[in-house]
Amino acid sequence: ADGDAAADAGAASGRDAWTGALRSLPGVHDVVAGFDEDETVVYTNDFEETIDALLKAGKAGRIRYRSLRVEASNLEDVFLTLTGRRLRE
Repeated sequence: ADGDAAADAGAASGRDAWTGALRSLPGVHDVVAGFDEDETVVYTNDFEETIDALLKAGKAGRIRYRSLRVEASNLEDVFLTLTGRRLRE
């Protein structure tokens, strides 16, 4: 289904390679490295297509991840995307 969603994914290795691989997935419009080295947030316009591509890439060994969580975007996510800052900064 269409609509913004964010997927938190724990990167297995190589932050730059990891974010580059995530940016190349279908539907992805932004990738933000979290404060914690183990967390990366992926913003997508079509989470089903993005998750399907992520799982296929993982199965093929092109992307390695430890965990995956999908949630709908909230107002803070929208603010961060528009301004590059969190609400409480």
